[in-house]
Amino acid sequence: NVSVLLQEIIQEARNLTNAESCSVFLLEQNNTELVAKVFDGGFVADESAEFRMPADQGIAGHVATTGKILNIKDAYSHPLFYRAMDDSTGFRTRNILCFPIIDDDNREYEQDPTIAPSPHVPNT
Repeated sequence: NVSVLLQEIIQEARNLTNAESCSVFLLEQNNTELVAKVFDGGFVADESAEFRMPADQGIAGHVATTGKILNIKDAYSHPLFYRAMDDSTGFRTRNILCFPIIDDDNREYEQDPTIAPSPHVPNT
């Protein structure tokens, strides 16, 4: 089950980094939006509870489109930081470690035919 796997990835990443909060963003196959479906609290099955953002915006968007890891010490001072997620959740992000999840064939993770690469964003 993919949702269980993604929840396990979040838990392990959070444990390894001592992160206060974590989420997984999935890049839709048409590469226009990132969708946060997995948060610390679990998998979001209801589409109305998903968080969506343009795939070319924010730190997660940069990582999804470039495949490069970003380690941001002060999120609010970084020019790529996308504040809308904090605005919608009430959480204040301080720093971010963002990386793509890539398989053994150097392809970004695919969940199903409608959703493709998934960067993971822990906030510490």
